[in-house]
Amino acid sequence: MNPLVLFGVLYPSALLIEGALLPVFRIPLKGNVIVLLCANFAAQAALSLIIGQGLSAAGPVWTLFILSFAGFVLMIVKGLVYEHFLKAPKSRQSLFYGFMAAFVSSVVFSVALILYR
Repeated sequence: MNPLVLFGVLYPSALLIEGALLPVFRIPLKGNVIVLLCANFAAQAALSLIIGQGLSAAGPVWTLFILSFAGFVLMIVKGLVYEHFLKAPKSRQSLFYGFMAAFVSSVVFSVALILYR
């Protein structure tokens, strides 16, 4: 799978998912757009490379294992990045948002990848 094509699908999808979750956590979009764009760009670029290059020869079991591990690492990193940079009423609120946004994105992308294969 071509990493650039994959990135072209993952990046806008992640922005939609995480943008839709912002109001659920009462975090304003205003003042947080750059943080969302940059964090998602880095996360989806890494994920696209992992899926596109690293999983091309892996079977379905290894694919799920590697995706689960990568999703877990991204969830922690995005949670910490959002806690530090996202402008939210409370810092714990942005940390939890980061965890949940990464988790929801990972689940959606994993299901889509399994259905695609």
